[in-house]
Amino acid sequence: MTIDARLERLVISSPDVERVAKFYVDAFGYCAEMHGDEARCEAPGRSLWIRSGRVNQLLESRFVFANSAALDCYIERLENGGLRLLANTGKRYFDPNTGS
Repeated sequence: MTIDARLERLVISSPDVERVAKFYVDAFGYCAEMHGDEARCEAPGRSLWIRSGRVNQLLESRFVFANSAALDCYIERLENGGLRLLANTGKRYFDPNTGS
């Protein structure tokens, strides 16, 4: 699915947050700061946050849409595909097959 948006941030989990953050610093030139048990890795045009948890889990993907019409179109496509808007949490979606 092509969307009229840019990726703002990915949030992943790892049982070893500091080790994964160090990898992204060394391999890709990110700057990392720890905020509690979360590492926030930033570089120009890139943002990756790492939270404590199971290995290889995508927790969040955040997009910035070109305009409200592009966002509305994306929401409609998701809902037509069987995803539903979660109440009282903003515009977030989950996979009804996995519950995540």
